[in-house]
Amino acid sequence: MINKVLYRFCVICFKVTALLLVYSPALGQSPEMDSLKTALKETKDPVKRIEILNSLSYKFIDYNDSLALDYAHQALEQAVRIKYLRGQKYAHTLLGLGYYRLTKFDEAFLHLRLSEKMEVTDATELTAFNLSIIGSVYRELANYDSARYYYMKVVELGEDKVSNGRIGIVYKNLGQLDVILWNNADAITWLRKAERLAVEDKDLYLQAEVYSYLGAVYENLLDYTLAEQYFNKLCDLASQQVFYYHLIKCELRKAELLHNRGLYAEALSTCMYALELTDKYDHAPHLAEVYQAIGDVYTELGEYDLALQYYFKGLQITERIGLRLNSARIDAQIAWVYKQQSNFDLALRYCNRSLEIRMQIGDRHGISNSYNYRGLIYYQMKRYHEAAADLKASRTLREKIGHVDGIASATFNLSLVYEDLAEYQKSYELLKEVIELETRMSKPDNLGITYNQMGKLLTKMNRMAEAREFLDKAAAKAIEAQSILLRHNNSLFYAQWYAASGNYKRAYENQVLYQQLNDSIYNRSVATKLAEMEAMYRVEQKEQQIKLLNQENELQHNKLALQQSRIRSQGISIVLSLIGLGLITVLAVFIYMYNRRIRRANFEILEQKEEIQTQAEELVDANEVLVQLNREVTEKNEEIQAQSEELIEANQTIYEINKGLEEKINERTNRLKEAYKELDTFFYRASHDFRRPLTTFMGLAEVARITIKDNAALGLFEKVDETAHTLDRMLVKLQSISDVGAQQLVYKEVFISELINDILDNFREEIQSKNVKVNTKINLKDSFYSYPAMVKIVLDNLVENATQFGSPDNPIITITVEQEGPQVFIRVTDNGQGVEEEVQDKIFDMYFRGSDRSKGNGLGLYIAKKAVEKLSGTISVSSKVYAGSTFTVMLPVGNSTGM
Repeated sequence: MINKVLYRFCVICFKVTALLLVYSPALGQSPEMDSLKTALKETKDPVKRIEILNSLSYKFIDYNDSLALDYAHQALEQAVRIKYLRGQKYAHTLLGLGYYRLTKFDEAFLHLRLSEKMEVTDATELTAFNLSIIGSVYRELANYDSARYYYMKVVELGEDKVSNGRIGIVYKNLGQLDVILWNNADAITWLRKAERLAVEDKDLYLQAEVYSYLGAVYENLLDYTLAEQYFNKLCDLASQQVFYYHLIKCELRKAELLHNRGLYAEALSTCMYALELTDKYDHAPHLAEVYQAIGDVYTELGEYDLALQYYFKGLQITERIGLRLNSARIDAQIAWVYKQQSNFDLALRYCNRSLEIRMQIGDRHGISNSYNYRGLIYYQMKRYHEAAADLKASRTLREKIGHVDGIASATFNLSLVYEDLAEYQKSYELLKEVIELETRMSKPDNLGITYNQMGKLLTKMNRMAEAREFLDKAAAKAIEAQSILLRHNNSLFYAQWYAASGNYKRAYENQVLYQQLNDSIYNRSVATKLAEMEAMYRVEQKEQQIKLLNQENELQHNKLALQQSRIRSQGISIVLSLIGLGLITVLAVFIYMYNRRIRRANFEILEQKEEIQTQAEELVDANEVLVQLNREVTEKNEEIQAQSEELIEANQTIYEINKGLEEKINERTNRLKEAYKELDTFFYRASHDFRRPLTTFMGLAEVARITIKDNAALGLFEKVDETAHTLDRMLVKLQSISDVGAQQLVYKEVFISELINDILDNFREEIQSKNVKVNTKINLKDSFYSYPAMVKIVLDNLVENATQFGSPDNPIITITVEQEGPQVFIRVTDNGQGVEEEVQDKIFDMYFRGSDRSKGNGLGLYIAKKAVEKLSGTISVSSKVYAGSTFTVMLPVGNSTGM
């Protein structure tokens, strides 16, 4: 144990020392950067200065993003000053790149769009660079279709028009995108192209990027040997060239491989090292990934409080900057921790959050994981039918994307459900499928777990010989994998087998062995934690030493700065003394000149007195003229007064005329209201009168189904019934319009759960015929007061719309009612064909039909909107073609005294 602790301490010391020795020089600049800075000082040509500033900005990306932005801002400012468009275009692109690296995506888009709009001749390379970064920003925001669109625009320019380095980056980006979407074969194709160009150009940075994602692809394909080879190449390049971005990525990948192999202590040490590196390179997505990786390791070690602490740190970062994919992944891991703690409500909440995000962004691999997690949560809650449905959905999706390990996992979990349901044969068949898959994957630990489970199941089925055979295989795999945990479970299942066979002595021996192994596992766990604590303590000591060294260096810098400040102060004192003497001399000269001016001014004052007397005489004459003008003004005022009186009389006449007109308008308005009321009454009675014969038609059709045997006649009655139902729905909508226009409505508490159940009951036949799965979730803190009839009209039409336009495969309708402050939000979500963006503003118009699938008359959503407006609320739609739509209604909660 002491040797292990000393070994880890030495490793940590080595890493810290390497960090100090290797990265301290990196804080300076490479010779190329120094050369550019020297050229900037020597160059006076404004165009060349702009080009150098842009080059410096590009070189400093990933070393010092803030400094890179500063150079780009200088380049842009100077390019604008001399109207150099090419320099402006490149500077805007570099600013977009810098803000993208700092995860300030709004600022990034602003500059990238400005660059995109600038038309510059012979700028294909710049255009490709700009399009590539726009695609990467969309990728970070999980808008994968938009990301691929911009990447492919660069590819369409052709390798003959774009440099190897630039097109290679785009190939790498497309490969990264397909890794995320689990399109592993396509990912390898793009990454191989990128690797070829990177090697040709000797672009080490691009090579490091490519090796990172090739490692991830082969990890997806379960080829861990090849994955490790590529990760090692990444780490070699990152350490040789001091690429902070890739060094952090390298450590994360190492930690992931160690985690997959069950080497949790080593994985945790590697994660902590990656966390140290984030101090050197401030990149929020990396920091969030590191927090998640640490949380994953602590989860495996059963340290759930620590795991949640790191998960929530990561989630805070990803939600703040809008990284939806990362947020979904962390939500899923939080759900897993809460499941392990048997906190099923929170587990389901976070799992559903993860699933919702992954569905929005089209992350099929992530969706399958969320279904698998939720299936296990339901399994632990003994909600077996829901568990089976989710696990089947997970397995189906994983089959589509070729996720073999995931297929085996979902199938294994499904077998557990059937075992608990005592459907042993189904469970047995599923485990056979798992064994076949895991045999191809050559994973002895997983195969050993499945053999153990098969032995346990066959023991329950009283197939003792077969059970013993699988338990023996599991024991062999435990030895091959050197897994004490496999031996631990294997001894327990042997004990159960011997007990079922009546050999209680051997059962007892295996039970003792099980307890001994259990104690051993506990001791190893304690030892691992002690070693981790020791290593963490040593790391903290080293960090304190580094901080002390930094403080001493800072103190020395402060002393030097103080000395320089004193020297500057003495120089300033001398300069101020000289300036003072000069000022005194200037003051003396000024006083002499001022006295001379005073003497001259006295003579000028005497002359001015004479002029003033002359002007006074002229003023007396002017005064007489003013008196005459005053008389004329008085006469004019009298005329204006007379005209004003005439205007007052005219205004009075106009007021009386207006008063008469208003009375006529009010009278006609009242008549119009009466006419509307009569029309509404007529409309209401007419619709009811129409419904009587329609009801008779539908009743006769129902009777005909029972009494008539002639198929031709039955077919006609079916048509009559279908037509009658169509007319009936039309009349219901017309009655709804009448109800919306009604002035007298009953205001009372709305029992939303019963209301939704009534509506779903009305649509029961259509829901059952289309196999629609309906989910409802109601979370109201207060009583909901409104006009129930209006709320029912809204929900009727939204549910009808969701049912009509639902997905033809596995249609799902989700109805949620939640209170947020003084508002109630009602959301109806389907996974149907969606609504195209250009027509989303029109779907609430009367008679608008947005799809050829629509069998209605275009009134449903119009009526829903009018009813919502009547309730002082709002309605909106969020939709994506072929992914589904969500209609959101916001209504005031209200109270018992009125809205």
